[in-house]
Amino acid sequence: GFLGGEWLGPVAPGGGATAAFSPDQIAGLQLWLKADAITGLSDGSAITTWTDSSGSGRDATTNLGTPGFKRMPVVRFPSSGDEQSMLLGSPFLVDDSTIIVCHAKASGASNVHVLAYGGSYQYLHYGSLWYLVNSSISSVMASGAFYIMTAVSVDSPRTVVRWSNGNNLGQTTSDRPFGFSMIGLSGLPGPQGDIAEIIV
Repeated sequence: GFLGGEWLGPVAPGGGATAAFSPDQIAGLQLWLKADAITGLSDGSAITTWTDSSGSGRDATTNLGTPGFKRMPVVRFPSSGDEQSMLLGSPFLVDDSTIIVCHAKASGASNVHVLAYGGSYQYLHYGSLWYLVNSSISSVMASGAFYIMTAVSVDSPRTVVRWSNGNNLGQTTSDRPFGFSMIGLSGLPGPQGDIAEIIV
């Protein structure tokens, strides 16, 4: 709320301002990669390690290609179509989960592998479709614009509900849990654009 023209933060029932929320308050947080936590790099520098802020020790390290740091801040994966990937410190599977990715794809990118497990994509933008494991839903991403993509999976078989910038896209089902071992996917084009944050 505002007081005298000054923003005081979200207002809780009863009128008081609530404390700022941080993903590290989430029980069971598995992965939190945030570009604004990267220090010691100048604009355009190659990045070899993206530190996991979840406390789970799943730092992402360069595997193929040369992703770079940009002062927006973001981690930029070249849009040349070449393989670009970073390995997570330890692969993991999740059942009931929430996945949040803040991402902007580069101009001309249409086959955008954001997250993978082993040799299989887990999170893919292909044209106007957004795939999570083996289920897809229509979700247009304009090139160069940042989108906050959120997916929540519950129950078995998985019911997957998805949002793009807070807009509900509907739900699909998946017969598999989500697994994550890398950003990008070996042998195929990587994220091809900018990633500001990944939370699982």
